[in-house]
Amino acid sequence: QLMTIAKHLTIWLDQEFGLHAHDLPYQIAQGGVFLKDAAALAGLGVIGKNNLLITPKFGIQVRLRALLIEADLVTSSSLSFAPCAECDMPCLRVCPQNALDDDGYKRSACRVQMTIDEANPVKIENGTVIKYCRRCELACPVA
Repeated sequence: QLMTIAKHLTIWLDQEFGLHAHDLPYQIAQGGVFLKDAAALAGLGVIGKNNLLITPKFGIQVRLRALLIEADLVTSSSLSFAPCAECDMPCLRVCPQNALDDDGYKRSACRVQMTIDEANPVKIENGTVIKYCRRCELACPVA
């Protein structure tokens, strides 16, 4: 859905404002960017202890896609938002691979669980199928 929205947005930006835009891939090797880092640097939120982008308005319920817009844009200021500062960190406790701890996020450990979950998708109450571990996301109290 995000890819379709991004495609329509590039067309709209060109037609309405004459701005040329390009949808960026997720993969860094293919010219993508670290989306969470870019969002945090843009002042949209912060990267929490659970390695997820956390925004003041939407919490962790944010999915990202990036467009490269060929224009000079005004930057925003950074946030003074620290949702993990006073949190008891339920995300760290629920990780089955201990990929989250005080030393940070361990991608290789998280990938082990993702591989297990890809082979065993789970259907949740609203009928959505989850193929990837989301325990840290679902445990986060900033919703």
